[in-house]
Amino acid sequence: QIERTSDSQVLSEVATIVGQWITDPNSGLKIQEKTNFVHKMMTFEHGRNSGPYTIFLQMVYDLISNNNPPEPELVIKVQRACMIGLRCRDPVMRNNFFRYFEGQVHRSLFQRLTHIIQKQEWDAIG
Repeated sequence: QIERTSDSQVLSEVATIVGQWITDPNSGLKIQEKTNFVHKMMTFEHGRNSGPYTIFLQMVYDLISNNNPPEPELVIKVQRACMIGLRCRDPVMRNNFFRYFEGQVHRSLFQRLTHIIQKQEWDAIG
């Protein structure tokens, strides 16, 4: 299986191809299939090589930061992957995810707490 390989170059190429499928609304994949790919790619975080993980995070960021996402339901389903971006070791990528997260949360304390408690899946960041 592809997720068991340790070849960084192969995994990077697979991540690039799958990322193109996921972000392309005309790829023919259903939203559930795209979500499954994203969830499988979340294992890149624990790999020894940062190449596939960086490609994965960039794909997630491009997907969630699109002002007019072609598939809004997909954006909702990849929120867990977005939370992983908040703990990324790369400061530039982590900053991108924090700016996105900051833009999603309202300014008042009550609304922020409501958003954090009710709408976020924090188990991904733990």
